[in-house]
Amino acid sequence: MFAGLSGYWQDVNEWFFRTPDRALDEAYKAALKVQSIEDENGGQKIEENDSKLPAYIRADLQKYLRIAKLRLTEFQTSRSIDARRTEAPDSPYGTDIETEALVLEKLQFIDWILERYSPKFSPAPAPVSSQPVFTSFDQPKPPGKNNLLIDATVVNTFKKIRQDLSPAAEQEIVSTFRASKDVTKNSLRFLLTMILIPLLVHFMSKFLVIGPIVDYYYPRTHQQNIFINSNLEKEALEELERFERHIKFQSLTGAIPKVSNEELEEQVKAQATNLRKSYTRQSSNSVKNWFADLLSVTAFIFFLTRSKRQITNLLTFMNEMVAGLSDSAKVFVIILFTDTFVGFHSPHGWEVVLAGMADHWGIAENHNFNSLFIATFPVLLDTVFKFWVFRYLSGQSPSSVAIYKSMNE
Repeated sequence: MFAGLSGYWQDVNEWFFRTPDRALDEAYKAALKVQSIEDENGGQKIEENDSKLPAYIRADLQKYLRIAKLRLTEFQTSRSIDARRTEAPDSPYGTDIETEALVLEKLQFIDWILERYSPKFSPAPAPVSSQPVFTSFDQPKPPGKNNLLIDATVVNTFKKIRQDLSPAAEQEIVSTFRASKDVTKNSLRFLLTMILIPLLVHFMSKFLVIGPIVDYYYPRTHQQNIFINSNLEKEALEELERFERHIKFQSLTGAIPKVSNEELEEQVKAQATNLRKSYTRQSSNSVKNWFADLLSVTAFIFFLTRSKRQITNLLTFMNEMVAGLSDSAKVFVIILFTDTFVGFHSPHGWEVVLAGMADHWGIAENHNFNSLFIATFPVLLDTVFKFWVFRYLSGQSPSSVAIYKSMNE
């Protein structure tokens, strides 16, 4: 067990201390994407309000600019707190990953890209000499930019060849696969545990602890009023009336021998006794559900407060899964979710949910409350979802947002 914990801790340390280099690489790739978009559209700076360009191109441009800014901030923050980089320069997390010269060149290129699209950016003043004047669309490239692109390609190529020819290359691939497998397995195990714990606590507490106590005290304390709410009493009376009418109908049609008033009264009385026992069990079952659900929620909250690291891993795993979906799959999930919970047919589903909850807890169903809930909650849910699409999904996957808007229109 300790060997497994030691290996897990080593993986976590390695992931943490590689954060500066990983963030810089992602920021650099995003900056290259911005330059690639410029090259594909005339090699000039793309204005945000340029109506000649398709919306998805401007959306992709904003996405890569946002990624570059975020990853550059992550690089600066993690670099400032990474003590191992200065205290242990020979460690595998130091300058062996990228030379300091290459890091500086990457930073120059990223800064140059971000400065061009900064709101405070202004074109350089026209020089007095006979040199050509640069406009805001044709700013001079930073020194060493062309060399940077070539150097980065060469360095990455030789670095990949060296890794592939390394004796530990196969072991690193296997280790990476095992680490990914462990993350997936642990996330799924935690998700399953998070679902099973409330269910098991509810089942065990209801049938082993709360059930016997309620079954003993409830019939004795509710001999006069066996119904936990007025709806149950109404249902029992309607069922007893249907039973009496059914006996009379069968007697009049000859399906059964003719019964006298005394026999009919005896049968109705026996049915009333059976209904009393049935609705007593149903009322006591609602009381059991109250206490069992309370214990389940308490156990679930306690479990979550002790599983912060697992929750973080699960959220990361789910984000990677969502990021791995194609744009069409993302739109399919979005439309399925919205049509189910806030779509045209969703009120019928919410009515079933509210009726089931009222029956589970023994609460008298209130149609006015149900109508008010259905008229407000789906609207609130739809507003929150649209805000999420606008703030999060538009930055992470602009193409999915474009497809979603097209399908809605």
